[in-house]
Amino acid sequence: MRPDANLRYPYQGAKKSSRGRPKAYEGKVDCNNIDKRRIKKFYEDEDSHYYRGIVYCMALKQLVRIVYLKDKPTKRYEIFVCTDKLIQPELLIK
Repeated sequence: MRPDANLRYPYQGAKKSSRGRPKAYEGKVDCNNIDKRRIKKFYEDEDSHYYRGIVYCMALKQLVRIVYLKDKPTKRYEIFVCTDKLIQPELLIK
């Protein structure tokens, strides 16, 4: 996925009892500085950190599974996307 992808965190809080449409998104994903409370680390080796999470992709208009790969020495990152939310994140990086 592109580094400037329009990804949003889904809203996980309680629903309000007031009128109007319920809140769907909580905030935009900053790819340079991800929220580690929502996107969790699942693997680490000597050169890279691997994170996984479920986010809403505005281009695809659906929830997707992402694997965020951050290279330690160069501080570069890559984002892998899959529309199957139940897939194991290890399968996306192989």
